[in-house]
Amino acid sequence: MFNKLVSNLPFNPSLINQVSFYAKRLKQETSVRRLGFILVALTMFLQLFAVFSPAQPTLARAGNDIIPGGVKSKNELLQHCLRNDNELATILAHFAISCNNVANNSAVTTIHSNDDSNQLYSMGRQPQGQVNVGTGKPTNEVAVPIGGTTYYMRQLSSWDSRSVSTYTALSVGNAFGVQYFILFSCGNIVQHGKPTPTPPPAKPVPPPVKPTPKPTPKPQPVDVCPLVPGLQTKKSQCPPCPQSANDNDVSSCLVPAKKAKNVTQDISNANNTTAKASDTIVYTLLLKNTAKISAKTTVTENMADVLEYADITNLHGGKLSNQNVLSWPEQTIRAGDTASHQITIKVKDPVPQTPAGCPTDNVVSSCPKSGSFDLIMTNVYGNTINIKLPPTILKTTETVTTTTLPNTGPGIGLVAGFTLTAIVGYFFARSRLLAKELDIVRTEYTTSGGL
Repeated sequence: MFNKLVSNLPFNPSLINQVSFYAKRLKQETSVRRLGFILVALTMFLQLFAVFSPAQPTLARAGNDIIPGGVKSKNELLQHCLRNDNELATILAHFAISCNNVANNSAVTTIHSNDDSNQLYSMGRQPQGQVNVGTGKPTNEVAVPIGGTTYYMRQLSSWDSRSVSTYTALSVGNAFGVQYFILFSCGNIVQHGKPTPTPPPAKPVPPPVKPTPKPTPKPQPVDVCPLVPGLQTKKSQCPPCPQSANDNDVSSCLVPAKKAKNVTQDISNANNTTAKASDTIVYTLLLKNTAKISAKTTVTENMADVLEYADITNLHGGKLSNQNVLSWPEQTIRAGDTASHQITIKVKDPVPQTPAGCPTDNVVSSCPKSGSFDLIMTNVYGNTINIKLPPTILKTTETVTTTTLPNTGPGIGLVAGFTLTAIVGYFFARSRLLAKELDIVRTEYTTSGGL
């Protein structure tokens, strides 16, 4: 249009009115394009913050992490070990790994969840039970007591929501040359093969009391297990219960169980039901002693996953640690008796909509996340209790789009922003230039008298 008006103006002076009208429209267009250019430029400026100060993952501190938030380098992991942050050095010592091994006998590598014929086991802080509620896969979970705290090891592949997952890890050789892995994204320790629970050490059995000699000697049966009530004439009768590893293993005779009641909705068995905001739920922990003798024990319960969506309103005599582990004072459970403890919680209102996920990048998959913020309160004590929560549009959208949206970082956004800014800037400069040229044409036409 610009070229048509300017080229025909010398031959048709009446077009000067159209030139004036077109010039006014171009000035209006220039104002709009100027505003668009300013807004795009501001967006580009904000995008720079995402490049120089990238956002941190929302669940970098999942309760299952050995090192909350994980590490980014071998040196950072070493510093955590030297300071014994989160009991890392204590945990590594259980596997005969020292900080010196981390520094001098290690290398950064990549592992897959199905390596070693699918026999890699990872250790975390939270129990999951024998089935991972998020993937439906068996965990083969084994409790590992370390320094007074119980950790849990399960198959690494039980976390896979697809065929296989890939992790960046530090490969470390321990004092005996056995290889272990430490996942960068969470600090969880991975070993080859299923761990074997270590039975408690056997206490020395006092020698049997010799019967007092009688005038008429009569053979008397010897009690080979004086700690067990009754008369045992065979060593095989000494273990407190069939599950015991030795004569002193009473802990294997303690059978834990759990049930939950939704008081608000009057649901006696709340397992696999859906709770609502502000619902009150009472967990009951049961520990039965199936041994032939009394047992001293301390009941503990990990509440980390539940506390993502609820608050404890009554501890019922228990004490909550900084690691969200609830415990009660040591007690003696007589043979055949069952100890009972309760925990009362209240679902938060509103229900948190924190996105589920763990530290990720463009190369490796996420750290095992223990079902954090998946709208399911998972709790394990013998059996597993899963209480669901109602989803909102935010969580529904997250579930649908998580596996389909491309993984775009700030760099890609910066390139897209620069391209868009350049295009908008070009059209703004073009309209401004055309308006300026039309003003010059009108001025020269007027001063020259249309010549």
